Amino acid sequence: MKYVDVAVAVLVGASAIAGILFWTPRTGDLRAGELAARAELSDRVAGVIQAKGMGWFLSTPPRPVCSYLASLSNSTVHLFATVGGVTCGDAPPAGADQASIAFRLVNLQVDVGAWSDAGP
Repeated sequence: MKYVDVAVAVLVGASAIAGILFWTPRTGDLRAGELAARAELSDRVAGVIQAKGMGWFLSTPPRPVCSYLASLSNSTVHLFATVGGVTCGDAPPAGADQASIAFRLVNLQVDVGAWSDAGP
């Protein structure tokens, strides 16, 4: 019975060590950082819409909308939009964190988004 107890203890210890090696907390930290980045981007997009109001997109031609979004973009956060079929700003590259909000005003479809390729 003593050898069985030792063998079980060794198996439990080995499986615990293997679990620790294969499951690393860093994976959870990376996911949390990605979610935080997306939340920040969502807040940025919502802030743009709140600052100008939805009616502004309806009453403003696409070129000034594009200029405004370009003025808010920087080296880490890029804003883009599609207003009534006119697209401005750079599309997000593959793997970039991004967030967008789409809405329809009368007969005008508006999509406003932000992306960042700056990792956590």
